[in-house]
Amino acid sequence: MDVAHLETSQKDSFADAVATILQVYIDDTLVTITKDNIETFVTIIKELRGGLSIVNNAEQMNKISTIETSLLGAMVEAAYVGGEIETSTADGLYKIQKNVPCNSVQGATSSPAPVIDFGTDICNDYGPIWSSSSDTDSHFGVGIATIYYEDGVDFQSQLIEDQNSLASRILLVTIANPDTGSELSIQSLSDPISVTIPITQQSVTYECKFWDKTREEWSTDGVQSNTDTQGVVTCQTTHLSIFAVFTGDDPLPTTTMAPWTGTAALVTARASSLFQGKFTRTELIIFILGLALFSLLLLVFLIVACILIVKLAKRHQHRNRPQSLRRDGHGAETGSALGSHSSWLSGSNRVTPFSDDDEIQNQRHSRTARRSHSSWFSRSNSRVTPFSDDDEIRNQRHSRASTATTTCSVAADLPRMGLHPGQHPPGHQSPSRRRPPHYSMQKARPIWMP
Repeated sequence: MDVAHLETSQKDSFADAVATILQVYIDDTLVTITKDNIETFVTIIKELRGGLSIVNNAEQMNKISTIETSLLGAMVEAAYVGGEIETSTADGLYKIQKNVPCNSVQGATSSPAPVIDFGTDICNDYGPIWSSSSDTDSHFGVGIATIYYEDGVDFQSQLIEDQNSLASRILLVTIANPDTGSELSIQSLSDPISVTIPITQQSVTYECKFWDKTREEWSTDGVQSNTDTQGVVTCQTTHLSIFAVFTGDDPLPTTTMAPWTGTAALVTARASSLFQGKFTRTELIIFILGLALFSLLLLVFLIVACILIVKLAKRHQHRNRPQSLRRDGHGAETGSALGSHSSWLSGSNRVTPFSDDDEIQNQRHSRTARRSHSSWFSRSNSRVTPFSDDDEIRNQRHSRASTATTTCSVAADLPRMGLHPGQHPPGHQSPSRRRPPHYSMQKARPIWMP
């Protein structure tokens, strides 16, 4: 029969029939459910849920959950002591373990898997040999039944907020009479049961909840949440039911985000898990913002300090230079460097600057040449005639004679200064690097003689 395509009313009637068949397996000790029967019932349960939602079909969904619990009881009755029965569908993993509840057990063979530690009260009451007031028979251990639903499978949450804040896969945990498969009532434990459920969605804080069948909602009554420094959430409970972990605050975004945003969120989550129960979320955010502001101010202070150190170093270097080598604001030399340029003589072929007397003599000579040129031009009615070769040679001889006269006049002053030809006066800077402001490389104008 194609159960998935039945109408809602037909599915309801079919679910009643399936529940009756399962009760036969539980009540009749002569009839034992096989592994093939288990897989068939698991497939039927999945198809019954197809097309239904907990929001619109809450009554039918609760009836199917009751059938699922009855199937677990039948599986417990069929299991042998120390053995396991495990079957899986697209909705989740069904696992039965018949053993003494004194050690931690895993709710699934996959990794990471949920871990259940029943504590000392369950161990003392139901292991290894136990009996109840209503049942005079002795029993060995219990049947531990778990259903670890797949990620995204939620047959309980009726509110959109609950569906969006679900931070783990849903886990059903129950213990049953190993011989009859009937569920054992667990309540008022002094040593709570610890249920560790792997996290599937990162958040700042986490909160464990159980499904309250009476109120049909997720509740935290009798459940405490503990998160260690590794982000592992452990739910401590005094009763058994369907458990899940929810985000205590807004979950961290799982979509693409800026690197610094993701880093800040992870730091916030890690700080929250580290100081769980000591600080509120608002206090943690204020602390992290203050730490970031302090780091920014420290960085600005270091940058300003580096700039000041560089400026002070340059100023100290300038003050330690000799007075004769310092420069003014325009790059000109100051002190005695300017006066030294007029009294040195180079013994090599480098250009030798003129002294003040030589400069005056050249200026007089230039004025005499201009007057001669003007006199010639006034006597001639024709255009200016270029120099002849003889005139050019005569001007070159005159220029060399003037240079030799200047050199001899400067050389005469060397013995008085205590120098000899080729030696520079103290504080002198080579003219190839810096020439004095009064020095000129302009050639003397050629003089034409009529």
